[in-house]
Amino acid sequence: MKAERSPFTPGQPVPVEYFAGRMQEINQLIHSIRQSTSGRGEHVFITGEKGIGKSSLAGFAKYLAENDNQLIPADLKLVAPYCLLGGAINLIDVCKCIVSKLIEELKQPSILGHIKNALRDYIDEIEPTLLGVGLKITFNKDDKVLNTLPTNFITLLRVLAELAKRNERKGIMIILDDINGIAKVSGVANFMKSTIDEIAIKPLPLPVSVILVGIPERMDDLSNEQSSIRRIFRVIELNRMREEESREFLEKAFQRVNLQYKKSAINRMVHFSGGFPALLHEIGDATVLIDSDGSIDEKDVAEGLPMAAVNVGRKYLDPKVYREIRSKTYRSILGKVTKLLPQRDLTPEERTIKRKETLLKAGLINSEKKNLENFFRKMVSLGVLRKVGTGEYEFANELFRYYLTIWLPETSDKI
Repeated sequence: MKAERSPFTPGQPVPVEYFAGRMQEINQLIHSIRQSTSGRGEHVFITGEKGIGKSSLAGFAKYLAENDNQLIPADLKLVAPYCLLGGAINLIDVCKCIVSKLIEELKQPSILGHIKNALRDYIDEIEPTLLGVGLKITFNKDDKVLNTLPTNFITLLRVLAELAKRNERKGIMIILDDINGIAKVSGVANFMKSTIDEIAIKPLPLPVSVILVGIPERMDDLSNEQSSIRRIFRVIELNRMREEESREFLEKAFQRVNLQYKKSAINRMVHFSGGFPALLHEIGDATVLIDSDGSIDEKDVAEGLPMAAVNVGRKYLDPKVYREIRSKTYRSILGKVTKLLPQRDLTPEERTIKRKETLLKAGLINSEKKNLENFFRKMVSLGVLRKVGTGEYEFANELFRYYLTIWLPETSDKI
């Protein structure tokens, strides 16, 4: 019987119950949580490629810090506000997000009165939402007042850390995700550096740690303003999942909704995911949607892959990529490069695209030959291809290649 729901969540962090693998990285986070409770905060930068599972790992860190589990003792629990900074445009927005999320975590009636009093200069109102499941926090609209928020932030943090203790929490772990835009904003890197320095000031260090989440280039952006910031953060770099980790994830997900599965189907899904959790979700979700009998087999995967590939192409091939590959020359080169590869599941050796071989075998016309080096450089910068050696490239993931065989009329052969 067809599953009542899909266990996959494309475009969202992995639910805790489906979390698999990453034990080395999880152990580093556990160490950071323990350090935070003692006032020796260890700050972490979770990084890696897009779709590699950074937000999922950060979400798992929040779960470990706040909830009963076998990895963190009950007497070492933290408050872990999770701040998505995609909409932040300045330093005040960053501070407001952190303060808001902290208040939401410390929303017990016995504590809210103290928070209102301590933050009365900055917050006009704290009230339940219409459905009573959250809080509506209204900040003072006076710019002169709000402009002092970053300056007084550490004082407010000390107050909130004390209130966290009343809630039987040993400290605070601030998670800052989606920092792509804000990392380049003037003042943010210096604010992070000075705040973290003040957290550690003795004899009263704060039990506070910070987790940043972003691609490696975001640390470069922060370092351009504050060169010392790199040494503050322990880097946890996520690599692609090993095949056994991907299999474990898929098996757990199918078991969760009582779906049967063939090992051969799992193996093909693992192959096309390339170790990217985001792609596992896309492939898994499409395959469950296609399935009609409650048993995932190779036929379901084969029919689900085109749907997954289109979704991945639309979500992960940035609009800039569309513009580039719609240009007549680049589009033609990309089609011919894609056609050089066997139209089936590829071994690691077969995935390599060699520039010399492309010149000899792809049937490029003169204008395409002249633009070939620029083409490879552009596709690497856009994340479609990755460079793996001198004059050698491969698609960033197999679903990109598969998507292009569907999307490009020059390469319409089916895999």
